[in-house]
Amino acid sequence: MGIGGALARAKGGGLGPGGGTDALWEGTGTGGLGAGTGRDGAFAYILRRIEAAKRYPEEARRLGHRGTVAVRFRIGPDGAVAAAEVAASSGFSLLDAASLETVRRAAPLPAVPGWLRVRISYGLAEARP
Repeated sequence: MGIGGALARAKGGGLGPGGGTDALWEGTGTGGLGAGTGRDGAFAYILRRIEAAKRYPEEARRLGHRGTVAVRFRIGPDGAVAAAEVAASSGFSLLDAASLETVRRAAPLPAVPGWLRVRISYGLAEARP
């Protein structure tokens, strides 16, 4: 990916079978995390925010679309998502677009250096009202 440095993983709480969020950090330092916070605490917080912002698109539910989208993004110093892109598609444009919107809706987020990659899953357990 062209970004060197440390790699770290974190897991979100998830939404049961077939759902959930996890992350990979592609960074080069720990600046901007705040004293005593650490990457793990920042990751856990970011994942909770993303999971809370996640919405299963109604049309995707109706059509039975399910899958996992990898979104790569960076957070600006103001906590807004400065850039976001689909790193690996679910194969369904509705889920891909919903995942990008989910990451943006989760802001403000703690400013962390480098890029984050999250996998956002949409599964059968979530497709039921």
